[in-house]
Amino acid sequence: LNHKDALVRKAALSMLANFTMHIYPDILEFDEIIMPPLLKNLEEKDEEILLQGIQALCVVCEDMDEIMAQYLPELIPNLINVLKGQYNNPEVRKCTIQAIASCAEGAKDEFMTFGSELLPILVEYTKSTDPAEIELRASSIWCLAHIVGFCLNNHKEIYSSTIEPLIPTVLDVLKTDHTESQEFS
Repeated sequence: LNHKDALVRKAALSMLANFTMHIYPDILEFDEIIMPPLLKNLEEKDEEILLQGIQALCVVCEDMDEIMAQYLPELIPNLINVLKGQYNNPEVRKCTIQAIASCAEGAKDEFMTFGSELLPILVEYTKSTDPAEIELRASSIWCLAHIVGFCLNNHKEIYSSTIEPLIPTVLDVLKTDHTESQEFS
């Protein structure tokens, strides 16, 4: 994961994602070995390697649950930086949003400490009408749906101020021809 050759790092990230899917939960015993290179990869300039690392992060973070919270202070700001970056490959942002949903699912309440910075970004993506960003819009709706689950119970103020106003947007998405957006709405 720390190899100087980009191709080797990309292959290692791919294998990590595969291993994680097949040897869960045992792989989580190695979080202190796995997470530092995945966090470092979020600063990667090569978009293919960045994307591969984010995909691995999605898989690793999805089931981290109680240990996820310790990585949030470094992970979420880095994911936000990726969301704000300029990339030629639209999959980078889409996969970043999926990684955020995985983190939210794992960390639950601890995740909401980043809500004030993160939720407005996701909300903006849901409002996009640019055809090139339709999948990004769908991913943002999907991510927000994951967050809504625990907002309703423990963070009603966030639900009221951020999520509730999205209901008309989500209803509009249901009228579109984009199947993935409709499904996530």
